[in-house]
Amino acid sequence: MVDFYGNMYGGRTQVSVRPSQPERQKNPVRVLGGMRVHGSHVKQVMIDDEMVDVPKIEYVKLLDDQLRDARQRLVALEDRYTRLATNYNKVLSKLQDMRQSLNGKVDRR
Repeated sequence: MVDFYGNMYGGRTQVSVRPSQPERQKNPVRVLGGMRVHGSHVKQVMIDDEMVDVPKIEYVKLLDDQLRDARQRLVALEDRYTRLATNYNKVLSKLQDMRQSLNGKVDRR
């Protein structure tokens, strides 16, 4: 907002600056879909009297980013699976040990 009193009386103008919002990461899947819908993901090139669709470098970079994100999620899920499987096997072995130790002591009816 401009300081009108400063302008009227010869003072310097002051402009209030809004804090900038942090940039949001765009969802690569939506960006890729938008490029495909608008047809801006390929460029047509003439090769040997034939028109060939060649993907643009931006499109290839977005595909690469999407693939990298998917690989990172896969690695995280594999790590989680390994931890859960290890914990499950530990609990299972403890239960089997308890069953063996209580085998002759529990009266089953």
